[in-house]
Amino acid sequence: MRMLMARFQIKEDAIEAFTEARDKLLLALSQEKPKGIRYLWSALPDRASFVGLLELEDGVENPLPSMEAGKEFLNNLLGWVASPPVREEWKVVGIYQPRQ
Repeated sequence: MRMLMARFQIKEDAIEAFTEARDKLLLALSQEKPKGIRYLWSALPDRASFVGLLELEDGVENPLPSMEAGKEFLNNLLGWVASPPVREEWKVVGIYQPRQ
């Protein structure tokens, strides 16, 4: 399993457009239900900084660039950010997940 992380600060005048596109992408994911992924967004306390996490099971490719909402989001992202995003890829080496 691997995780892709992107952290960035959105320009004040672009927060609304970013939020709408992010929500559109999350809706598209909930409708298309791609297998082998989990996707999470977090807002930091300054209300302009965000962290996105995409968890991919082994052998699963990132579906976002091939989805219409994903393409739209990724194509517009660099125009919304105040500085280049910080991107990292993590390999999960341990996890605790209780049964529900």
